[in-house]
This record gives sequence, structure tokens and C-alpha cells, in this order.
Amino acid sequence: MEVGALTSPPMPEETWTRRGRYLRNYDGDTVAVELSLGFGFKFESEKGFRLLGDNSPELHEAGGIEARDFAANWFAPHPDDPKWPLRVRTIEDKTEKYGRYLATIWRVRDGASLTTAMLNSGHAKVWDGKGRRPV
Repeated sequence: MEVGALTSPPMPEETWTRRGRYLRNYDGDTVAVELSLGFGFKFESEKGFRLLGDNSPELHEAGGIEARDFAANWFAPHPDDPKWPLRVRTIEDKTEKYGRYLATIWRVRDGASLTTAMLNSGHAKVWDGKGRRPV
């Protein structure tokens, strides 16, 4: 029996989504998470991860403490959470002007996005990182 030429499966697009777990947050839009890179390797950015797509008030501004506390509560553990309860997607190795990686963060248990939660709760405003930050 003659076998035809085998073809390679299509090459997948590069993804930068990793499993993660919450460590702490600095304010409403900057959080520290530990990422699982697979094969037993882990990564934690010293400067944290900056939420992509929103801007929260700084801690010294009106609403800053409330935004930080809302974000911290969003990460509250749940009995059904797996060992790595978050999914974190970065834009390759892109960082913003303070060296923080830009990221979108979801909870595994319900698929909720922290950026969306911050915007819907009024603790953040939409911002693409360009121009003057909204206040």
C-alpha cells in the first residue's frame, strides 16, 4: 500500500496566555501575579502587571483606595478555585513606560475579566494607554 505525502498541521498562532495566581495588588490597575510557564517554571514580575484597557485612580487620588480594595476583593479565593485560578494574557514582552507588563486577567471559575469588572463598577475608565490618562 502506498502512503501519500503527509502534511503538517497548521502552525498555531503564538499565544501569551498563562495560568496564574494572585499575590497582591498595588492599586486598582496594577497587580502582582505568579505565572505558571509550564514544566515547573514560574514567573513573577517585580513591577507587577498593568491592566490593559483601563485606568484606575492613583492611591492618593479620590477613589484610589476604593479601586485598590475592589480589585483585591475581586481576587478573593473561592472553594472551587483550582491551584492556578487565573488566566493572564500579555502582549508578548511588551511593557509600558514604568516597565510593567500589559495584561488582561480572567478568573477561571467564571470567566470574568478584572478590566471589565473595574470598568462596570466605576472604579476605572477606558484608556488605551495613549495620550492623557482619564481622571
